[in-house]
Amino acid sequence: MTLKLALMLVIFAFAGLLTATVVNELEIVGLAEQLSQFSAIVLLSGFSLICLLGLGLLAKLIVNALTAYFSAHRRFERRLLFYLHSRYRLERLYQLRTKRVLYFNRLQRKRLLRQNDKKSTVL
Repeated sequence: MTLKLALMLVIFAFAGLLTATVVNELEIVGLAEQLSQFSAIVLLSGFSLICLLGLGLLAKLIVNALTAYFSAHRRFERRLLFYLHSRYRLERLYQLRTKRVLYFNRLQRKRLLRQNDKKSTVL
């Protein structure tokens, strides 16, 4: 409803400016000036109303997004995702540490085997 009013103001302002141009061609200068000033004010008010409607819509979207973000359901989802990610991170850390321990055990076993081979060849 308000957007229709704003668009009607803009259309009437353009019609007034067109009328002011026609009146100016008829050389009625005083009426043309007043009509163009009035049309400019109406055009400015129409565009201002459109801008205010846009800002109101933006504010409404921000409020809706914030209420959805801080809702209990979304908080629960974020907490659940945090715990799942923590679990995944700990499992990955366990796997990496296990691989590292196995690698160092294998290296130590090879070193001990080489030492044993050296001792057995010397005798």
